[in-house]
Amino acid sequence: MFPGLDKIDWLSLQHAYGPAEDVPEILRGLVSDDPEARRLAYEDFADVLHHGGDVYEPTAVAVPFLLEAVFDPSTPQRPDLLNLIAGIGGADETGIDTWAPDDPDPYDNHRHTAAARSSIGAALARLLTLFDDPDPEVRRALPAALAVCQEHWGVTLSALRERIPVEPDPHARAAVVRAVGMIAPHLDDETELDETLAWIAERAADHTSPIVRLRALATLAETDPSALPADLAVAEVDADAGYLVRSLDTALGGRVAERTSLITGLLSHSSKENQRLGNSLARGLVREWRGDHGELARRVGDLLADPELAKDAAQTLDHFGPEALPAADALVAALNGSPWIVRALARTGDERALDPVREALRREDIPRDIGTMLYGIRAHAAALLPVLRARLRDVSDEWRRGALLTAIGNLESGGAEAAPDLVELLQAGIRDSALFYALRAVGPVAHAAVPLLRPLCEEHPFDAPLALWRIAGDPAPALAAISPSNDGMRLAAALGPAAASALPIVRARLVEAGDPWAGLRAAIALWEITADPEPVVPALIAAWRGSPLYRTLVAQYLAEIGPPASAAAGLLRAELAQPRRHNSDVHFVDAVSEDLELLNACARALGFFGPSQGN
Repeated sequence: MFPGLDKIDWLSLQHAYGPAEDVPEILRGLVSDDPEARRLAYEDFADVLHHGGDVYEPTAVAVPFLLEAVFDPSTPQRPDLLNLIAGIGGADETGIDTWAPDDPDPYDNHRHTAAARSSIGAALARLLTLFDDPDPEVRRALPAALAVCQEHWGVTLSALRERIPVEPDPHARAAVVRAVGMIAPHLDDETELDETLAWIAERAADHTSPIVRLRALATLAETDPSALPADLAVAEVDADAGYLVRSLDTALGGRVAERTSLITGLLSHSSKENQRLGNSLARGLVREWRGDHGELARRVGDLLADPELAKDAAQTLDHFGPEALPAADALVAALNGSPWIVRALARTGDERALDPVREALRREDIPRDIGTMLYGIRAHAAALLPVLRARLRDVSDEWRRGALLTAIGNLESGGAEAAPDLVELLQAGIRDSALFYALRAVGPVAHAAVPLLRPLCEEHPFDAPLALWRIAGDPAPALAAISPSNDGMRLAAALGPAAASALPIVRARLVEAGDPWAGLRAAIALWEITADPEPVVPALIAAWRGSPLYRTLVAQYLAEIGPPASAAAGLLRAELAQPRRHNSDVHFVDAVSEDLELLNACARALGFFGPSQGN
């Protein structure tokens, strides 16, 4: 195989890491009889010849050899080679890469891709014969490789459409629909485009093949959403077709109502495989998009009755956070000691989580995520103070102890009875930030800690001075610790008017802050000290624009400032109108809760500003 391979001056060509003299060995490895050699060759090809999706001159030169291998029935992994060829030609899960003649091409990527496409197009007639290949995996991989033959789209589209009635494999038919959908957005002729989209819509309306219909629906969602049918419910599909449902769900994007309909249907199927898929998609939808998710929460809650699905369902409801409240009854009914179910129930804020959380606290091995549970029911946690105090005495693990201390601190003055326990821990040499937090939260009732805190001010220049201020009302240690750092600004803010002597530091920090977070901390300190909104509101607006993750704190202070902050009203209204969560690109379990906090803070602030004046 590969006659002429060694006649090419590969040394004169450059790939991602320099001279391409290793390309012949890589190409021969791709067709080796040794599976391990093939695996390494595919890895090397991706690394040096298709690095990050780039196409180099030797990549394009290699395409005819890849095609030669595909046409030989004895070549192993021919579907993978076809996928490789399609990728080099610019096809991926998002479609086909195209560019205008005057688009920048500093690394000649477009030129090399065009050369690769030319080689693929030259082999079009032979590629079309692969529709008769006995291997369905080859026929599934073929359409994407055909789709990159840009100069031959007319021929390609005709061949693809004609293939549907005679192709026996449903997944291969789905691949044909996908390829047509990849080409469609790039068609210049409106008549041809309309005909192509109508052809896809016909496939989407055909219920005789669920797999083909799923692919057509996903393709319509990407190319012509207005043509989507009102009913997106799908028939039960096997595990091999799950990727198509995911494709449809992804393609629907922000169309929350349509995605909810699709997912609700999956959750209602009798097949566990479909229910698992619906559960997974529900988590992704609620995690990224705002909306009324009550029905999804209830349907996911129904899965808790199935022992095989209960843990996955509880984890999804955990991600829902407070939006899982419609499933609270189902969570209560499913309580069996499982920490997943207790955690999900607690994060709804439902008071019925108190007893199972109390039981978790009494376990010899307290769950590591007890802090999340306690935070979820913080509004009701005063009833847990006796058991929190009891466990403080015998928990040595810093993480779990920190969760207990934070829960006591969240009670503020309601945790006063725990003051002796907190002082005892300080005497025992505990220096956790959570202990300082709890001490300053309970306030003056922890006065016995004062002589213990004073010697700690140098070693703990934020926590110890702040605790002294909150307990003893002594500002001197905190004033001495104020610096231009973010912690220094937090100290100044905590002292409020008592930090007036630090105003020069605060004002300088506001002017010189190198990032939005530093500016936000300085603005908050300035507001807490002076209550002057004039220099503060512009800094809050800048922080809002600096990062979505600062918006909740900004909105809370805009609400506190009230009408003088009305210049930010437009930003707040725009946020409330956004369908996507502000933190959708950050993956952590509290994301939904934090987004709801932002929305509530925005609404509160706007309540102080009055009706819209058109800003």
